[in-house]
Amino acid sequence: MGYEDDPRFSSHYLEGSWVLGLDVGENRIVFDLDAVLTPEHPEYRPAEPGEQHCYLRSKLIFEGVADLDYRASGRPPAHDASDEPDYGHIDAMNVEGQDRFTLEGDWGELSFTAGSARIVALAAELEN
Repeated sequence: MGYEDDPRFSSHYLEGSWVLGLDVGENRIVFDLDAVLTPEHPEYRPAEPGEQHCYLRSKLIFEGVADLDYRASGRPPAHDASDEPDYGHIDAMNVEGQDRFTLEGDWGELSFTAGSARIVALAAELEN
């Protein structure tokens, strides 16, 4: 199923979220995101002037990772207007059952199982 049908992720629009960093560890994967919120998210607000979406700095965290297949693109990140690294978006994320994930984007491709998965918002002072 697509991530948008999973209640852990359904209040986010990952295809519009910016990947600012990716840490693939032995049993943990963390995406640093400038995440797009949908109106269903409790912190949603109308987009700021000049912005297309409502963004919130967040982390997409997978723990208890196993059966990992990671193919990094090898491309260096672009840098945005504030000189932050920009790895593009999460172009696709599929969830099988509760624990099998496949993700892809300009940064590469991932396939794995995980014991837990969640998106965590960072402190308000880190928002755009």
